[in-house]
Amino acid sequence: MIWKQIATIIGLIIAAIIANALGLLNLVLNNIFQASISALASVILGFPLSYALIGKGIIARALRAFSLVPLVLPQPLMILSLVLLFGANGNFSLPFSLFSLGGIIFAHTLYNFPLAARIIAQNLGKSIEFEKTGKSLGANSLKSFLQITLPSLRGAIISAFTVAFAFSFTSFTIPLVFGGISNTTLEVEIFRSFFRNFEFERGIALAILQILIFLPVAFGLKKIPWRIGKEQQMGKFGSLVAIPYLLIFATIFFYPYSKIGMGNFSVGPIINSFLLAAASSAICMLLWLAISRREGNLPLLLLGISPAVLAVGFFYLPYSFYLLAIGHAILALPLVGIVLSSQIESIIKLKKTAKSLGANRWKAFWEIEIPILKAPLGLAFAFSFMFSIGETAFVSSLSQGLETISTSLVTSFSAYRFSRGYSYSLILMFLSLAFSAMLEGLNVFGLQNKKIVP
Repeated sequence: MIWKQIATIIGLIIAAIIANALGLLNLVLNNIFQASISALASVILGFPLSYALIGKGIIARALRAFSLVPLVLPQPLMILSLVLLFGANGNFSLPFSLFSLGGIIFAHTLYNFPLAARIIAQNLGKSIEFEKTGKSLGANSLKSFLQITLPSLRGAIISAFTVAFAFSFTSFTIPLVFGGISNTTLEVEIFRSFFRNFEFERGIALAILQILIFLPVAFGLKKIPWRIGKEQQMGKFGSLVAIPYLLIFATIFFYPYSKIGMGNFSVGPIINSFLLAAASSAICMLLWLAISRREGNLPLLLLGISPAVLAVGFFYLPYSFYLLAIGHAILALPLVGIVLSSQIESIIKLKKTAKSLGANRWKAFWEIEIPILKAPLGLAFAFSFMFSIGETAFVSSLSQGLETISTSLVTSFSAYRFSRGYSYSLILMFLSLAFSAMLEGLNVFGLQNKKIVP
């Protein structure tokens, strides 16, 4: 719609004016540059993996399960793995310092490339069939790839880039740890303005900047394809890259923790995390049903809202456990919106048909929307649940002593109680892997498309 393009242009103009007036134009440009390079690297690294994801067999299924882990893996765990692997006393060395712009891009790439691969893999099966047709007509492999496969994947590649950009642009923990002062981002500066320097006006201006810059991202994403597609015999290229990618995943997710022993830990934070995650996920589902049944990508605008800003807004409200749950629900809503956005088109078409046949609003809701959304809502609930389990900044700002797994992890490391901190890290890693294996094992992505959506 034309008003979306107009809003996007106006938002970017206002953002540029505000950034220039506040002397923050370089900060904004650096943030965009970092997120763009991270997204590009994620697509490049994820593209070969997509060939392995569509294959049959146990290796392909393991890769598909691993490709879900970054969606439910808290960023502190990725940081811990990278420090153990590539830090000063790590097993591997990098051509650049881990604590630099290169380190930020490296971490974001490893965090986002499985998601990019999964998005590309959704359309890859059809593209391969087109490529085979081209070869049968006399085109060589390179020509078929460049003139048939890549153009047919253009939409998926753009979606993969956009999602990776969004997550890299709004990332907080990775730039905070690896960037320092010289490679800061809008998200980090928002946090510093509110909670370190107490410059509330500057923090609000930065928050407005971030939201305005996010307008083209939110409006540009119509839907995100999640289904891998029908399994097919893994081709030569997919077989060639499958084992190296499996080793990459195993190294990141398992190797660092193989040298870590479990220490003493309390079950209280675990119980608190599960209760908070269950409450926030339920609220998140209700929020999505309330605001997004007509416009599936509307919640993506909330991805531009900083947790620090939300925490400041909630700070003046009467504290309660449910306040934390509502905050987590709002923060998780963009991810839920991405997962469920692909269902909106089917719902709208069926509702129009039902209305033409005389069905009222409630009958259409119970007999059309709920059956279509049942499986996708389960998937979105799981993602929201794991987001709440791993979220740290918001709950730390408002919890008033409530301990969760993620806050206990941070507190343990801050107090140099490394054994206890590693224990909570292992618990979070186990939960992330278990949820990913469960989602792939239940074939939720295939279920939402094959059995429910016409």
